[in-house]
Amino acid sequence: MYIEENYWSERYSGGRSSGCGSEGIEAEWKREVIRFLIETHGVRSILDIGCGDGQLMFPILAERDDLDYMGVDIAQPIIEQHTSQPPPTKSSARFKCMDACEGLKLGQSFDMVIMMDVLFHVRNDFRHHQIMEAFYTSFNRVGLISYWNEKMKGADQANHCFHREIYVPDGFRFATLGVPNVDVKEVAVITHDLELSTIGEDCD
Repeated sequence: MYIEENYWSERYSGGRSSGCGSEGIEAEWKREVIRFLIETHGVRSILDIGCGDGQLMFPILAERDDLDYMGVDIAQPIIEQHTSQPPPTKSSARFKCMDACEGLKLGQSFDMVIMMDVLFHVRNDFRHHQIMEAFYTSFNRVGLISYWNEKMKGADQANHCFHREIYVPDGFRFATLGVPNVDVKEVAVITHDLELSTIGEDCD
């Protein structure tokens, strides 16, 4: 039986990475989107839900000295690794072992919240609702979330992967970007009230 905490703790304890979504061309494209949003939305604080091995965000934190970053993950081994062997960053970086599906009690909101390649590892509808709630209540400027699109419905999937749709509550705006060379995955940029009509052109 797939249990999220056990699966990811065992994966990281065994020396494995977060996965292909945090590596190579896909990861660099995501970083370009994140860099763009940091500049256009005046982002100075970032919450990374499901930070994993950090390959996605650590290069950005190494470039800038003006960010307050917090990475949270369900897997204790990877958080212990980041804490005992801090990544080479210029910005402030903190880490907490938390299950975002059970809510985030962090005592602050963040300019930006990212949740990359997390949703399709959430095992049931209740936990899916809870993590989406945590996502929407944690940012005050912009959120970035990746998810599988309709093409993955009914497709064969690994036992730790599930098709999960996003929802956008009233009062939020969003723009959807297709992930280059990955036709089953999309990224949504979500804000409270900012115009997003040109973001697809600017991030190409």
